[in-house]
Amino acid sequence: MKTTLVQALFLIVCTVGGGAAWADHALLMDGRVLYNVMVPDGASTGGLLVRIRTTPMSFEYDPRTNVVTTLPRHSVIKRVADFVETTKTVGREEATALVTRKDWGNYLPPPRPVLVAPTPAPKATPIPATAVAQATPIPLNVVPDSVPLEERLDQQLDMFMKDQTKLSQDAATSMVQGLISPVQATTAKVQLLEQQKMILDRYFPQNAETVKLAVNYWNQQLERARQTGRFDLENL
Repeated sequence: MKTTLVQALFLIVCTVGGGAAWADHALLMDGRVLYNVMVPDGASTGGLLVRIRTTPMSFEYDPRTNVVTTLPRHSVIKRVADFVETTKTVGREEATALVTRKDWGNYLPPPRPVLVAPTPAPKATPIPATAVAQATPIPLNVVPDSVPLEERLDQQLDMFMKDQTKLSQDAATSMVQGLISPVQATTAKVQLLEQQKMILDRYFPQNAETVKLAVNYWNQQLERARQTGRFDLENL
């Protein structure tokens, strides 16, 4: 698993703006299936964290609950276990048939890592109340560290992508209406990316390989945004 995770965000960087087939269908690591999406070329290695392009025809299907959910526009970041490259969009009936044909309904997600409780630290001599520093509460836009690291990073990047999508749409509308200039739109995007990178720097362990990859990717995305005025998701 470590090898594929090391490749994960590197694949995102390499495939931004790259070719992809229309109407791919992807099995996610957690057992859900995405339909009518565009999976970057080279994402066939199971476990990779990849940016998947969505369309108005995209939807998510959970074979275990038979529940269908629409997907957000532009893109989502998910871990892919398998995918089918096609040129045809499908509906719900064809989607369930594909699950049966590929035997995805019997796919078992890998077990989550067991959380080991830390050894209780010896009781220290109480510090006077005036000398105790107030703990800084975790902001609402940061996934709490009670979630396992890989899942927490996935959720955090998903939040980042939704924020980028919203700002991209708002900026485009505001420029059309003449409310802001392209320079102001670029500034807003760069500021959002800087805030997102600050969250990765401050609230995630910097020695974890997946976090290093995420930070490196955000550094590269910041540089591209400063030069082009666009998020990577806008170049897909």
